[in-house]
Amino acid sequence: MKSLFFFLLISIFSFSHAQSEKDENIKFIRKQVETINTEKNYKVVEKEAENTVLNGYLKNKELKKLIAYADVANGIYSTEYYYYNNKPIFVFIYQKTFEYDEKKGTINTSKINYIYETRIYIKDDKVIEIKYKGGNEDESDYSYEIENAYDFAKQFKL
Repeated sequence: MKSLFFFLLISIFSFSHAQSEKDENIKFIRKQVETINTEKNYKVVEKEAENTVLNGYLKNKELKKLIAYADVANGIYSTEYYYYNNKPIFVFIYQKTFEYDEKKGTINTSKINYIYETRIYIKDDKVIEIKYKGGNEDESDYSYEIENAYDFAKQFKL
């Protein structure tokens, strides 16, 4: 009985410690993203890759943020990559779809139909947390976004 109690106590402590470490990592990532977004003196470089417009935000020749835009048939798909020490730490995916105007037979860009957001927190090239908004939850672990972050970043090596 004592060994079961000891095992449960150790398990609870280990889980609590791991959760606390994850929370601290997310807090650090959020602070870095906030710092990157409030900085004003970036050199902005625009490039194109595979029907996607890439905007790189560089500070002292180091890529801090990269925004990839793609127009889709009924909206806009945007992915923002954030970097710390040349490694991706956060990915923000934003999809906005527009209402189709039946009478005019066109997309009405002034009327938003759906907004989906996905936030991916990354530590040491591993996804540590995924948060969804707008009902776009899926089974993906989004690890491919880490590869995308590195692939797109290669476009901005100076």
